[in-house]
Amino acid sequence: MEHVLKYVKKVVNFIRSRGLNHQFSGLLKNVGSEFEGLPYMQKLIRLFLEMKGESVNDLYVYNWLLYLPFMVDMTGYLNDLNLKLQRKDQLVISIRCTFNVNDLINEFKSRFEDFKASENDFSLFSDPFSFVVQKADGNVQMALIDIQCDTVLKYKFNEVGIPKFYSYLPSHCSEMCQFATRILAVFGSTYRCEQLFSLMKANKTSHRSRLTTQHLSSILKIASQNVVADIETLISI
Repeated sequence: MEHVLKYVKKVVNFIRSRGLNHQFSGLLKNVGSEFEGLPYMQKLIRLFLEMKGESVNDLYVYNWLLYLPFMVDMTGYLNDLNLKLQRKDQLVISIRCTFNVNDLINEFKSRFEDFKASENDFSLFSDPFSFVVQKADGNVQMALIDIQCDTVLKYKFNEVGIPKFYSYLPSHCSEMCQFATRILAVFGSTYRCEQLFSLMKANKTSHRSRLTTQHLSSILKIASQNVVADIETLISI
């Protein structure tokens, strides 16, 4: 797709770097109600470039035009995947996929090869009550046996599901708690670090000179726990 992306970048840079973005936006606004979809957008870009005396030869090549919507769709899917990996409380078990066809899928398969090595752990994490104890690591087998024999925990598992269930495990199941923490932190740790850094940067400004380190620490703790202020109750006191 390099030959497609190269020309797209050239056109985008031409419009943005020469102060033409406002003119192009105006063109879209004027005809926006009449044109919808990628094919019509290509016509508008072609028209705009011709008005500015730029070469539009690639926009007339049939094969190039076939590759362009494919690239748009593919980058859209990749962007969706990227956003899914960044969402809060994202679990690795909810986004793992089964790959089986063509070169692109094989490329993804090779990049997610580590997931296969952890498939056993994912299954245990997803449903500890139906998991075969002998297949679990030795350090969690005793805790797993206790969990599977506890009818109260079974009820709680059906009630709250994954991942909240692991917060109800008793202290003698610490090995299972540690195991669950490792699974939960596969993607979530990076997201939370970035989220807290952004929050800290937004709160620690030059206009809040009385904000101490202790205050900032309290703000971050509240934000990380999703605490929402009950304004109605506060103003009624």
